[in-house]
Amino acid sequence: MHKRNGFTLIELLVCVAIMAILTTIGYVNYSEYIRKARRADAQSSLIELAVAQEKYFQQHHSYTQDISSSAGLANGSAYSEHDHYKISVTLVNEQNNGFIGFTLMATAQGSQAQDLDCFKLAINHLNQQLSYDGDNQQTKNCWH
Repeated sequence: MHKRNGFTLIELLVCVAIMAILTTIGYVNYSEYIRKARRADAQSSLIELAVAQEKYFQQHHSYTQDISSSAGLANGSAYSEHDHYKISVTLVNEQNNGFIGFTLMATAQGSQAQDLDCFKLAINHLNQQLSYDGDNQQTKNCWH
C-alpha cells in the first residue's frame, strides 16, 4: 500500500468553498459596519452646524441659509467632514412661536449612498434628530 501525501482535489475544493463563504459573510458585515460608522460623519457635522446656527441666531436674531464659514458659521461647509454627506439647510416658520427655525439635512453621497436605511439624517432648531430612508420616508432613529 502506498502512503498518501497531501490533499485530494475534493478536499481542496471544500476548503476553498468554506473560505469563500466565510469571506463573503465577513465582507458583507464589514461593509454594513463601515456604512454605520460613516453616519457619525454626518451626525457630527449636523450637530456642529446646529450649534453654529444658534450662535448666529443670538447675534443676528435670525437663522441663516448660508452655511458657509463666510456667513459666520464656524467650519461651515456644504459637505460633511469626510465628504460622505451633502448638507443643506431649510428655514422654517414656526407660527405658534413666532420665529424662524431651521432644519439641517445631510444626504448620503458616493459609496455611502448605498445606506438606504439611513439615506438622510436631519436635525432642527428644536434639536429633533430625524432620519429618512432612500424613499424619503421617516425611518427608525439612525442617531444611535
